[in-house]
Amino acid sequence: MELVTWTGVFFSLLAANLGIPFPVQATYLLAANRIQNGQSYWLWLLSLTSGHLCGSMVAYAIGWWGEGYLLKRFQSHGGFARAHDAIHRWYERYGSYTVFATRFIGYVRPWSSLIAGFAHINWQSFLAWTLLGSLLFNIISLEINIYFMDLWIRYGWWMRILLIALFLLSFTAIYWLQRLWRNYDHDR
Repeated sequence: MELVTWTGVFFSLLAANLGIPFPVQATYLLAANRIQNGQSYWLWLLSLTSGHLCGSMVAYAIGWWGEGYLLKRFQSHGGFARAHDAIHRWYERYGSYTVFATRFIGYVRPWSSLIAGFAHINWQSFLAWTLLGSLLFNIISLEINIYFMDLWIRYGWWMRILLIALFLLSFTAIYWLQRLWRNYDHDR
């Protein structure tokens, strides 16, 4: 049964790193819960990191081999050629730093892998920096989730009250900001 769970986590993160919208926070909560129930931290970390890494490598490969198609398809568009050149210059200068840093930005992560492939950065460098960044990101995410799961278990009643209060406060703030915005628009 646990193999199915680890496999599911792997494939959910693989999909998310391909740009497929998936609620990956649930995978971290699941992993934190399983770790708190005595399962191996390292196996969960391996499942999370390998999902990140495989999804990123597939996106990288799509970018690498899809570049020719895009260049042919949009060769008449001057803006595309300028963007293509700018991407290549950026990755020549900051490639490794960019690959590492984008591991920590969820919505950027899949597209940065695609663009890194498109820019034809060295795949071994991409693999190494992606592995390092994903491993560090997953350790931090797991630790944060384990901490908050522990708080939830320890102070469940108070955490629920706090969550409801934050929920109500957020919607109240949104309501008042919308009113202020509408009044601001009418005053113009």
